[in-house]
Amino acid sequence: MSLIARQATQLTAVYREAKGVVVDVLASFARTC
Repeated sequence: MSLIARQATQLTAVYREAKGVVVDVLASFARTC
């Protein structure tokens, strides 16, 4: 069970990081437009 919880925590961290990258890319793209 702890292994599944650890994987879920890792996935959440990766998802948050990816979301932040997407927001940064969208912001820079809006700035260049």
